[in-house]
Amino acid sequence: MRLTHLTVYVPAEAGIIVIYRLSNIMTRSGNGRATDTEIREVVELSAEDLQLTVKNFENPDGYSETPNSKLKNVDFGPYRVLRREFEPGWKWSEHAKPEVQTDWCENLHLLYVLSGRHHAKMKDGTEVEYGPGDLVLIPPGHDGWTVGDEPAVLLDLGPLLVADPYIPE
Repeated sequence: MRLTHLTVYVPAEAGIIVIYRLSNIMTRSGNGRATDTEIREVVELSAEDLQLTVKNFENPDGYSETPNSKLKNVDFGPYRVLRREFEPGWKWSEHAKPEVQTDWCENLHLLYVLSGRHHAKMKDGTEVEYGPGDLVLIPPGHDGWTVGDEPAVLLDLGPLLVADPYIPE
């Protein structure tokens, strides 16, 4: 199995949390040992860095808009939460693939659906449709599209799990 990114949180001495963001991770089937690992970024947080914080998507830390989609992010130190809005007719393979230049979306998504309906199809042909109130985990290697006449509005918690290279800075 090949993972492209992994974030590891390690409690350290004196209340400091060390966050290792790893990339280019190859695991051998059978033994589970990681090889060919590269540390991309190390973030250290102290207890003072973690403060009670309230943010709102009406005043995001980042924003991007493309035809048929809007993306807002709020950041809490190294933690990022995304609000994705896809208009009717939006499809990853038609609207994002030309810019990203991969055959499939290679990001991990942990989605909570606020409104609308959305559909995901994996490389292996597995498909699922989801709607308001659903939580869905979508591994890398998928296509996705909006279903119906209503925009699909999703909270994406995937960046809390892995580094997402396609997030606006």
